[in-house]
Amino acid sequence: MNLLKRVVDIQEWRSQHQDVGFIPTMGALHEGHFSLVRKALSENSTTLVSIFVNPTQFNNPDDLQTYPRTLEKDLESLEQLGVDAVFTPTQEELYPDGYRYKITESNESKVLEG
Repeated sequence: MNLLKRVVDIQEWRSQHQDVGFIPTMGALHEGHFSLVRKALSENSTTLVSIFVNPTQFNNPDDLQTYPRTLEKDLESLEQLGVDAVFTPTQEELYPDGYRYKITESNESKVLEG
C-alpha cells in the first residue's frame, strides 16, 4: 500500500492509474467507511482513500481538537482490505496560505451552476 503525503505525490501516483475508486475520509474509520472501500475495490482496478481531518469543517475549534485521530489503526485496516494507496496530507500541505482565501457562492452561482 502506497502512503502519499504531498499533493505532488498524489498527482504523480494518479497519473499512473486511470480507473481509481476514491473514498475521502477524516479518519476514525468504521464499518461505513469499510463498506465504501469494499465497493470501490469491487468496481475499480485501483482504490485510493484519503485521511484528512479538515479544520474547515469544524465551527467549534474544540471539536477539531477532540476529533479522534486513529491513523495507525486506520492504515492497518485499509492495508488488510487491499487498498492501493492512502493520501494523508497535513493541513499545511492542503492550505499553504493558511486558508487565507475562501470562495463563497453568490445567489446566481447557487441557481445557475449549483
